[in-house]
Amino acid sequence: MIEKICEIINDEYRCDIDITIEEWKQLLTNPKVFDDKSKEAIKKWYIEPKYSATCSYIGEKYNKHSMSANGVINGFAGRAQKELGRFVVKGIGDIAKGTRFIVVMKSKLINAKPKTWEWTIREEL
Repeated sequence: MIEKICEIINDEYRCDIDITIEEWKQLLTNPKVFDDKSKEAIKKWYIEPKYSATCSYIGEKYNKHSMSANGVINGFAGRAQKELGRFVVKGIGDIAKGTRFIVVMKSKLINAKPKTWEWTIREEL
């Protein structure tokens, strides 16, 4: 299995996630990968302009903790990696070693105080 390295470059999370549209279609129709909790979490970003939001914004909007969707999306991303069986994402530097969020979403640092990461659903997803 290939290790894909996720790192921060120019205030963006960077990782070569090469899941195709066709592969995503298969993953999204597999209830063992894309369960009801995953659907609910992804929809929260899907209805936002440009499919982008911060975790804090999503938490406030739905009256939940800012990290409430993280575990669900990380779980979904982990199941997608496992189902594909060809790569695993590893974080370096300030990124958690077992990061998986990047499989589903891209991220960039936005000019907010405190510094905040905005997450955007991948175009191919």
